[in-house]
Amino acid sequence: MKQRIAEKRLTAPGWFYVSLSGVSALIGAAFVEASSKRAAVKAARGLTPIRDVIADVLCLPVESKDLQRHVPVALRNKLLTESQIRKVGGKRPGE
Repeated sequence: MKQRIAEKRLTAPGWFYVSLSGVSALIGAAFVEASSKRAAVKAARGLTPIRDVIADVLCLPVESKDLQRHVPVALRNKLLTESQIRKVGGKRPGE
């Protein structure tokens, strides 16, 4: 039986980093504005035409000040490639 965990909703929309991976490779990642993690994942999934191959999702909150300092407006709310993520300071696990 699957347990549902109460989701913390933000009082105002916040920013999230969402990484979408297939079985063996990164599909892409996005910085999206949403009211909850669930809403952020849904928004990021909507940015890719290949939703059926998503095997893993990572969703982390991002402080607004960090987003403004490191992520240009043109790179928000869109699916980014690995090289675009690296340009704004993204790293692979273990780096």
